[in-house]
Amino acid sequence: MTADNSPFDAEKFMRDLERSTAEHARVVAQRPGGEQLSESLGNAAQLLYDWTELLRLKACETRGVSPRQTYAWLPLEGSTAFDDREQIAPAVESFCESRELSSTHWLETNPTRNPTDWAIEYLERCFHTVSDNLAGIAQLVDGSQRLRAPITLARSVLEAAATGCFVVDPSVESRERRRRALNLHMAQTKEASNERRGSEEQEECEAELAELVDFAGFAGFDLNRYKSSDLLPPRIKPPDGRHDSASSIIESVLPGVGITMWRSMSAVAHSRRSHLLIYGEYTLPHEMKPWQRVESVAYHTLPGILVVRELGDRLQRYLGWNYQPWPDLWDAVATQWSVAAGMDDARIRRDLGLSPNPTT
Repeated sequence: MTADNSPFDAEKFMRDLERSTAEHARVVAQRPGGEQLSESLGNAAQLLYDWTELLRLKACETRGVSPRQTYAWLPLEGSTAFDDREQIAPAVESFCESRELSSTHWLETNPTRNPTDWAIEYLERCFHTVSDNLAGIAQLVDGSQRLRAPITLARSVLEAAATGCFVVDPSVESRERRRRALNLHMAQTKEASNERRGSEEQEECEAELAELVDFAGFAGFDLNRYKSSDLLPPRIKPPDGRHDSASSIIESVLPGVGITMWRSMSAVAHSRRSHLLIYGEYTLPHEMKPWQRVESVAYHTLPGILVVRELGDRLQRYLGWNYQPWPDLWDAVATQWSVAAGMDDARIRRDLGLSPNPTT
């Protein structure tokens, strides 16, 4: 019996189900398919890489440096990174002059002994992770049966792009960006030390790490207690006392939806059940319909695309490089992928003369 006490009409139920299925098939046919998504994202990823390389060459030319002499990203005068570097440079020189330093890290001949350079190096790695994985998603979204691989890559895109945004955040003061760069650099050095346990190379890593801890204190930062026998790196606490975890970084860049999507993608990457719809958990991969796979991949990739757009904006402000054309490009890509994810179905239904609500 139904809520109005009328008898259940099985025949009507089957007719409504058939109608709903047929309408959904018409709607899905209007969405971009895997081939279209592959072309748009693949082109955007390649253009992003090529444009950035042109900007690197132009920055080298502007700074009077041969592009073959260095592969580093050089900030232009007047940019946030240029000012950050100049601001901390006297403290770096003073620190080196006042200490008997044993590692090569602080040699005057080392062009990247400034914390701003550590931030830029990390930013480069984030960028290349993003561009490579976007290209990988573009190839996989057009293939049959591939669902978890592109979602796992989408997780990496979101995390790397968000971390890049976090490192160069223009909304915080120079000192806070320096704290973030120091923490990342100490964590990287500690990882190298952990990989070389019991060797002379580990002793070198720990000596370098001890000098980084010393420099952090010299620069006015308070660190947590640290011993070389610890597996975790030394860390400078943020002003709010929270830990700079991947989840908190993503939440700061893409509030609300970002962390929810990242957790869903992490579940896929770590072979756990996702709390969001993953069609591959309800059907065999070879029986999955193409639209189901494309919809799920597009839905999980979209947050990363949005953060990549934000990363371009922050790169421009941080390095002084011209990413002005990129917001429009990534807006177009994001719009197309949101339609493929089923987020514009109400409009499609109206255009087809159907009720915006599939249940009516």
